[in-house]
Amino acid sequence: MPLLDAFGREIPLRPRRLKRAPRPKNIKPPQRRPKGEPTGPDSRIRKEARVEVTLLARHSIGDVFYGPGRVVVPRKVAEVLREGEHRAQVADANFTGTRACVIGPGPNKGLRVQQVAPEFFDMPYLGVLPFGVVDKGGNFQAN
Repeated sequence: MPLLDAFGREIPLRPRRLKRAPRPKNIKPPQRRPKGEPTGPDSRIRKEARVEVTLLARHSIGDVFYGPGRVVVPRKVAEVLREGEHRAQVADANFTGTRACVIGPGPNKGLRVQQVAPEFFDMPYLGVLPFGVVDKGGNFQAN
């Protein structure tokens, strides 16, 4: 009895899958690479020299995460990780510590940054260092 759809048309049956013909005995099966050997487009990257890098923080390149701790990576990735580690250390040094800055008007309508001791901000307003004078025309005159 045939199957019918909602419009009364006959639904054809799915053809049966054919089995593969058996492999002749005189032909050897294809050789497979060992599991440890890299394959595919990334094989060139995996074969290049690998370097051990010690990371202080977690880094990511694309969707791959590295660190913290010792990591063995290709040389090019090691350079990127070292640069990222250096930038993070510089940013931490700039963010933390006992540095303080006062930002004021600078030459050519720019800004001037002057480093001061952190205790400077605990002093009354009278202790503020003068940067210069702005006249009524908006022109700046440095002291």
